[in-house]
Order: sequence, then C-alpha cells, then structure tokens
Amino acid sequence: MQARKKELRYSIGISLTLAFIFSILFLLGIFSNIQLRLTDNLYGGKNAMNNIVILAIDDKSLQELGRWPWNREVFVKGFSRLNKTAVVGVDVAFFEKYDLNVDKELAAVIKQNNNFVLPVEYTQFESISEQVMGKEVMTPVGDLISSAKGLGYINIVTDSDGVTRAVNTNVQGEYDSFANSVYKIFIGKDSGVKENRLLINFVGRPGSFTTYSFSDLINGKLDVDSLKDKIIFVGATSPDLHDDYFVPTSKGKAMPGVEVHANIMQQLINKDNLHEVSPLLTVLLIFAIALLTGLMLYRFHAMITTIIVGLVLIAYIVLGVILFDNANLIVNFIYPILAGVFSYVFVVLYFYFFEKKTNQELLNAF
Repeated sequence: MQARKKELRYSIGISLTLAFIFSILFLLGIFSNIQLRLTDNLYGGKNAMNNIVILAIDDKSLQELGRWPWNREVFVKGFSRLNKTAVVGVDVAFFEKYDLNVDKELAAVIKQNNNFVLPVEYTQFESISEQVMGKEVMTPVGDLISSAKGLGYINIVTDSDGVTRAVNTNVQGEYDSFANSVYKIFIGKDSGVKENRLLINFVGRPGSFTTYSFSDLINGKLDVDSLKDKIIFVGATSPDLHDDYFVPTSKGKAMPGVEVHANIMQQLINKDNLHEVSPLLTVLLIFAIALLTGLMLYRFHAMITTIIVGLVLIAYIVLGVILFDNANLIVNFIYPILAGVFSYVFVVLYFYFFEKKTNQELLNAF
C-alpha cells in the first residue's frame, strides 16, 4: 500500500515538473518557428470570392505592352475602362513625377471613377509602447493624391523565417491599411479590424483568385461588363517585378503582393480572422495532458495506457485541425503533445527502475 502511494506521488510529481518546464519553454517562445511551420499546413482549401478580381501586370502584359515601368498613358487608358466596378485597389506606386499633363489626365480619370484606392508606403517606423507608428511615407505625386477615393499603406509583414503570414492593420499615422481602405469603399464603413499582427487567412495557393491580364483590358480582349460591381485589384504578378512573398500556402511558389491584399480583403468581408488559443489555455492543456498521462500509467497497465494516450494525442491533433477549419482558432501543436510524450517516457522509466530496485531489495532480503 505504501509503495502504491509512493508511485502515485512520483507519477504526479514527474508529470507536473515536466508540464512546468514545457510551459516555461512555451511562454519564452522556444520552438515557435516549428509551431508556425506546422500550422502553415492548415491554410488553404477555401473558395475565392467570385467578385474579387485581379488585373495582373503579368508576363503576357509585359510582352504585349512593353517592359516595365510602363508609360502612364497605359494606365489612363486602362483605368478609364473600370468605371463600372465597385472599387479598384491599385497596388502600383505612382510616387514619382512622370509628365505633368499625363499625370493630370490620370488623376482626372481616377477622380471621375470615384472608387479608386491608391497606395502609400511607410518607409520608417517607430515603436512606442508596443504601438507601431508610421514616420516617413511615400505618397502619389501631384493631383493623384487628391484624386483617389481612398489611400492605404501597402506594407506587409514578413516573419523571420521568410514567410509572410500577417499584416499590420494598426499602424498609427495619417493613412489606413490598403485592404481596409478598399473595404470601406465597398462596404461603406470601416472593418474595425485594427491589429498589430493580423494573421492572414489565406484562401489557397497562389493563383486562387480570378485573374485577367492587364493587357487584355488595354487591348479590348476583356469584356469590361464582366467587371461590373466587382472588387478589382491591380498589381504585378510577373516574377521579374519581384513583388511577391512566400506564404503558408506557397508550396514553393511565391504569391504576388496584390494577391496577398486580395486574401486580406476576402477575410475582412467574411469576418473570418484567425486567432491563436490564449497562452493561459495552452498552459492548462500542457498540464492537463501531462497529468492525465502520469495518472493513466499509475492506474492502468503500460500497454493500455499507451493506446489511450496515443488516442488522446491523435484526438488533440484532429481537434486542432477542426478548430482551425471551423472556428479559425490556432492551437499549439508542440508543447501539449511533448508534455504527453515526455510524461509517458519519464514515468515509465521511473516505474521500471522503481520496480527493479524493489525486486532487488526483496532478493537481498533472502
């Protein structure tokens, strides 16, 4: 009886000690890159909205309209054909002067359409009390800045491992985020999504959205009536223009920046923002799984416990996938599972050496 109580104490003690260690590692962010890589596999599998269209400055357009950058007369002609659209987000920088008359003509077309969002770009930031402040910014030149219905910053966040998973929609400054500026024109009100790190709920692999070559718009090959009341994003997709990012759904292929903004737009419309499970709940899960494993080994035979613990860990992984797909929640796949595995291993080792020691003591007694 005394031996069983000792086994129980040690089972609980080992499990709680391991849970404490793993909780500290989790809170310190150790192995956070591995967690990001694991959750990257959950993204995608959704349908892109039919009313979001990308007018691509692609290889075909470069071949037909000439090398980049194009004369701005091209944009005057193209933008004049987008007067039936719901909103046009232009991910093309007009930060330098071109020709005074042409720039004024382009501004006139944009103003007449009254649904264009032009980009600005912050070039310097300052962090104050965890709040990012935009200090210096590049804006459209001349009359272009006042001709647009909206202006939005196109800055995108890239993580330390080179993968783009988030955007800052809460940079403090004169301008709103690009996607939210497009959203406000389309919906008629602010999305209310202001986060320093808004995780992007990517629809699928690069190329998921309906895409037409910008040259088809210029050459009259694209029926402009098909763009009526649509959300249009104009931007570079040609790899040679180097406006692309590796994202969780890349699978080796970079996603154009304009498509990243299209993904954010769909997310804002559908209100399916991703959220990570709170650190407190993750710590509780670490302790619960570790303690459950230790108590199971104390109560049942090791073979039965192996099956049960294995099923619990598999169920946890399946539940994590379900929560991501249906509740937009991201669970931590590393530490609760490690807590269960290490708790199992160390408690089994304790029982092995404890029983070995006990048997040896019995032999010595005789």
